[in-house]
Amino acid sequence: METLEKPETSEKPLERKPEKFSPNEIQSIQGIGKVNSPDSISTTDHHTEAIKKHETLNDASIKASGQVSEHQDSVEAREVEYLKLRGRIGEELAQGNIPDSVNINDVTGKSNFANYDIVSPHEVSSVKVKELTKEGQPRYSDYNKYFRDITDPNSKANQRAAQDMLALHQEDPDQWLSLTKHIPGDLSAAQNTQEMAQAMSAHATLRIPGDQVAAVRNDLKWRAWNDPTSYGLNPADPELETKIQEFSRTRIKSINKEITLDDMCLAAIDIQRTRPHVKVPANQ
Repeated sequence: METLEKPETSEKPLERKPEKFSPNEIQSIQGIGKVNSPDSISTTDHHTEAIKKHETLNDASIKASGQVSEHQDSVEAREVEYLKLRGRIGEELAQGNIPDSVNINDVTGKSNFANYDIVSPHEVSSVKVKELTKEGQPRYSDYNKYFRDITDPNSKANQRAAQDMLALHQEDPDQWLSLTKHIPGDLSAAQNTQEMAQAMSAHATLRIPGDQVAAVRNDLKWRAWNDPTSYGLNPADPELETKIQEFSRTRIKSINKEITLDDMCLAAIDIQRTRPHVKVPANQ
């Protein structure tokens, strides 16, 4: 099959043919309604949206602060705390954006459940909040690795997640029963590690900052077109392009379409500013 050359920037359109979906159709697929033209949005609407955005971010920040403990007052410890706060803010925002969802880390009592963060009857999500590179680009290689991990049932990360899920099923039936209301039916019905891994990968999504979604989708489409088998696709499939378009839309989603990476970064910094950090003893 034809091999495409990667353009200088992954933010340029990578499809060989014109987009098959209109902007409103794409917004519908993403579940975020129709696109409004600038002229149709009043000043009052902008003000209302700004208030709603602030309230959403503030609520996520409060919840995140309650889940991430205060660290010692050293450069290294505060950096770790900042990253944990930013990541947890992303998880809280994603959970608020996914109906009937729960944080799997909280349910299982694990500080970092393998591969996934938010589960629901609709999807099993890995939430990643990654800073841009020095060149101002999303971290494409990192996102691609995460994507490959969650969509391949045989990846080491997916197998670990399946083992943890199976252990919960076997060791804590009451908690498992409660969790089944928040996971896909085939995952609830799985009886062994491989069935668990297959079910999770079938419903896996990668949730990232909304302002990075378009570029990361384009990068993924370029990679999948040039190496379909690595993404579980058949190079000879006449519907290959359509399938690549589809999975890039359904598997890469925004944490929250209104809240950017910078918003989450600043929110994490604001939390730290209000914390009375534990002083590092003089002998450390």
